[in-house]
Amino acid sequence: MALIKQIQIDSLDQISVFSPKDNNDLNRDQKKAGKWFDDRVIHFLDDLSKNVMRNALIRNRPDIIAVAFWIRKSNLRKIQLELGFNNTNTNGSDERNSNSEITQSNQPYAFGPLGTIFHICPANVDTIFLYSLTISMLCGNKNILKISSRMQDTGLLELFRVMSELLEKHEMDSGFVDFIQYKNEEEITRYISKKVDGRVIWGGNSTIEKIRSILAAPRCRDISFADRVSLSVFSAKELMELNSEGWADLLNKFDNDAYLFDQLGCSSPQIIYFLGENREKDATAIHIFKEKLSSFLASKNELDAASLSSLKLNKIMDDIAEEDNKLPIVNVEFGSLVTFIELEKLPDIEMISTCGGGYFYVRCISNALELAEIQDKKVQTITHWGLNESQKQEVESLKNGVGIDRVVPLGEGLSFDYVWDGYNLFWELSKITRG
Repeated sequence: MALIKQIQIDSLDQISVFSPKDNNDLNRDQKKAGKWFDDRVIHFLDDLSKNVMRNALIRNRPDIIAVAFWIRKSNLRKIQLELGFNNTNTNGSDERNSNSEITQSNQPYAFGPLGTIFHICPANVDTIFLYSLTISMLCGNKNILKISSRMQDTGLLELFRVMSELLEKHEMDSGFVDFIQYKNEEEITRYISKKVDGRVIWGGNSTIEKIRSILAAPRCRDISFADRVSLSVFSAKELMELNSEGWADLLNKFDNDAYLFDQLGCSSPQIIYFLGENREKDATAIHIFKEKLSSFLASKNELDAASLSSLKLNKIMDDIAEEDNKLPIVNVEFGSLVTFIELEKLPDIEMISTCGGGYFYVRCISNALELAEIQDKKVQTITHWGLNESQKQEVESLKNGVGIDRVVPLGEGLSFDYVWDGYNLFWELSKITRG
């Protein structure tokens, strides 16, 4: 099986995206529909999880390890039950060799595969597509993954190699997954779009607009994940009372949320709110947090401080000098690893655009309900730390308005859930009929 097929305009008639075997028959496997939570898919994903965990070229990638942990069999069975489906083992305790069937628990609907799904993968958060792929496979769909032509990461290439081997081992090499790569030729995207039943588009707004302008088949379903903004909210009072052990825990969690994808993940914080009652004490808490975070990052010896410093200086000049921006900046705490731009009030959310690398907008508020100013369709996730129960409830209530899809504890900003950006991906990637 070819690892990643390189597709060219002049070879469109030879694309075999539904089969790893080069027999040039685009539609050959469409009639072989899968089924929900097929045992073969479960065992493949569980085997992939175990192989990733012990692979020396992959296991140093925390983002890939997070995916591997999510696709282990125990978690997939848990999700299956959450969705209201039971696994019935009809001939003994060995699930791998059983004739197990999925039964619905008093649901009026029947679920089956949508068909073939075209996943368009982002270059900036280069493992997120693995989640939509997993769900699509569990729905019984065939899958095409368009890998960014800029992607040459050693860990991901090794992951694709392992996946290819395991697909063949589990006898799933008949179009379940095919990796392709090309340099954004519109004709190729149009050709594939006419053949598929769904497109999952991960990327920025410009990418989504470009793909959506390419007409797909009339019944093709588009699921788009656009640019979003996320934030963290801290209790300033609790920050001031932390001991060394507490700081270590907090900084590790914030690092996981903010720096794993260099703030480029939609659920990574770009804005930090400090909730307190005294402006002077809040300012002290902000300064201490910045200094602690800077020291923590410096100790990791993984970041190019000089490059990050230049990047953030340029961004500061943009934020201060641009006439059209007019950000209400009251203070700037510059650092090569962490820079805080304190705002008097939150402007139009469209004006919030971090350069990554530890560039944060910060705000002081005296009441959790003031966070209502960020109820906007562009806001995705709130991560929180140190809030009391009343404050947590006030933050949770913000999900009832426009925008804000997730409210989670600090450290869980990047923890994937099959309900994402307001979509239940199992429903979106399935054909649903009356039972």
